[in-house]
Amino acid sequence: MTPTDLIFDPALIDGVGGRDVVARGAGQASLLDDIRLNGWTVPQVKAPFPYMDEPYETRPDEWIRDDYPGIYGGDHGPTAGALNATSTALGAFLRFVTPQLLEKIAGECNDYFEENLDTRVEAEHTKQQARKQKRPDFQPQTPQQIKTNLQKTPEISGRDLCIFIGLLIARTIAPNKGKFAHHWKTSDEGAIPRGCFGNFMKRKHGCSRYYRPGWKLRPVIDALEVTFQRNFIPPPVMAFDDAVLPSTSPFNRMQTFMKDKPHRWGTKLFMLCCSEFAYCIRFEVYCGKHQNHEGSTPPDTKSVPAAVVRNLRQVFGPTGPSDFRLIVTDRFYTSVVLSMQLLALNFYSVGTAMTNKKGLCSAILPKKNKNVRKESNKRPAWVPRGTFHIAEMLQVPRIKFARWWDYQGVFVLATGGSTALDRTVRRDPTTGEQVVVMCPRFVKDYQTFMGGVDVHDQLRLQR
Repeated sequence: MTPTDLIFDPALIDGVGGRDVVARGAGQASLLDDIRLNGWTVPQVKAPFPYMDEPYETRPDEWIRDDYPGIYGGDHGPTAGALNATSTALGAFLRFVTPQLLEKIAGECNDYFEENLDTRVEAEHTKQQARKQKRPDFQPQTPQQIKTNLQKTPEISGRDLCIFIGLLIARTIAPNKGKFAHHWKTSDEGAIPRGCFGNFMKRKHGCSRYYRPGWKLRPVIDALEVTFQRNFIPPPVMAFDDAVLPSTSPFNRMQTFMKDKPHRWGTKLFMLCCSEFAYCIRFEVYCGKHQNHEGSTPPDTKSVPAAVVRNLRQVFGPTGPSDFRLIVTDRFYTSVVLSMQLLALNFYSVGTAMTNKKGLCSAILPKKNKNVRKESNKRPAWVPRGTFHIAEMLQVPRIKFARWWDYQGVFVLATGGSTALDRTVRRDPTTGEQVVVMCPRFVKDYQTFMGGVDVHDQLRLQR
């Protein structure tokens, strides 16, 4: 019997067909309906007074081990090799973008040039013929002459590509456009010859266009997924959320719209980040529901929650880690099925939840009026700010569901964590001033650890 078997009621394990079924997230809809109506304790109401009148007691140093029993307590953070590589900027860059990757991309750029050589010859010949009509004294070249001249173009090497990327990064940080052309002078040692910038931009390709979605960036994506994970030991607490790489190009077939992000148009990523350092341990590019290449994961009935488990298994293996970790998610991912699935894989979880998720306690969810509309989620004037209703799942007591009254009702689902009273700092919506508000301790854990992915969104604004 494993430690996770002790967390679940044996009747629940037998009812779904075993622990492996829970780990796959294959719960039955009828079971979730029964949990929603009969699977929770009677909700308890906690008011902020007299607790808020008492002196605040800080948490002990080992609070996380008390609130989340069995959580990982070993070394975590950058590996020794990663720290040694970051002694120089070039070493840090080549630690993630390896020389092998640069050589591969350079080879694909050269192959792309050869594949499209005839097309470019035809386009150049057409352009010269049009110029001949405007300027009768102009002597156009024959297609063979144009092809011969294009074939003299030197091939791109991995070193050239590294310099090319380095110059782009340098000018992104310090955009001194007046001296930008000086970098392409042939007289400087190690410089790229004049005129190569446009040549590189025309030929940049990562792999064959017939490969799979994201074909231009696929080698870069595959390499970074490996190097990001290899250079960092996963910590006890991680945040999972989506992010957007800004892009408004009409040629980006993976472009999505996300209204709540600083950059609303771009390529969507699923990111698993360290909650302490905001380091991206793993990311996955969202290619769309119908853009599945050979060997990829097909569309899942759980959609976005499936991405959480899929990426965690890539990092920790199909059976999960030996010690527990805490995963923090937002409302688009959190659900009862996902919470039980993560718990079976040795992951605690905490996150805000949407009220339409199956299995949530019906006694806490907003009631429907006679016109089939849900009641307003705005906090009533007679309810003190910080009040919360909380219930525990009968068959899995580690799972807790609460409705915490901030300015509006906030629904939080957690496995593990403490229900003890604590305090958090919020902003008053009318004055903007900071206000200390009571909350259950696992809600404070969510607010403390959720910002790992949001840091990347803010960094992308500083361009």
